[in-house]
Amino acid sequence: AGHLGILAAQGLAQITVHQRPSVGILTTGTELLPLGATRQHPGQIYDSNGPLIQALLQHHQVADQITLAHAADDLPSLQRSMATLLEKVSVLICVGGVSVGDHDLVKPALANLGVTTDFWRVAMKPGKPFLFGQREAKAIFGLPGNPVSAYVTAFLLVLPALRKLAGAAEPQS
Repeated sequence: AGHLGILAAQGLAQITVHQRPSVGILTTGTELLPLGATRQHPGQIYDSNGPLIQALLQHHQVADQITLAHAADDLPSLQRSMATLLEKVSVLICVGGVSVGDHDLVKPALANLGVTTDFWRVAMKPGKPFLFGQREAKAIFGLPGNPVSAYVTAFLLVLPALRKLAGAAEPQS
C-alpha cells in the first residue's frame, strides 16, 4: 500500500514491473552432509553453501522462490537433479564441482543437458572456477565449492545478474 501511495503521489497511472526469477540452488559433493546429520566417515563436512547462498539471495530479495537441492558426485545423479530443477526454475545455481578435479562433474552434466557454456573461469581470486551458461531462456551459474569463493562469486557476479533479470535499472547497486 505504501509503494502504491508513493507512485500515486507522483501522478503515475502505470508502471512497468518485472517478476523476480525463481532460483534453484544445487549443492554438489558426496562428502557433504545435511545440517543436523551425524558424521559417519572421516572427511565428511556439512553443507554450508546451500544455506549461505539461499540467505544471500533472500537478504537481497532477488528471487521469488528458492529451491534447495543436493546431488552426489556421480554424473547420472547430478544430471537428474539438474534436469529436475531446470523444469521448475528460471535460474540454476550449482555450487561445487565446477573446477577440474576427478569429481568435478558440473560441466559435463550441463553439457549433456544441452546447456551452452558462455564462459568458464574468471580472472579473480577467490572464485576462478566460475561458470555461466544458458539453456533456452534459463541462466545457469556454476560457483566454486569453497564457501568463501562461493560467497564472493555469488555476491559479485550472480546478484547483479539476478537484479538485471528482475528488471533493475542499476543491477550493480
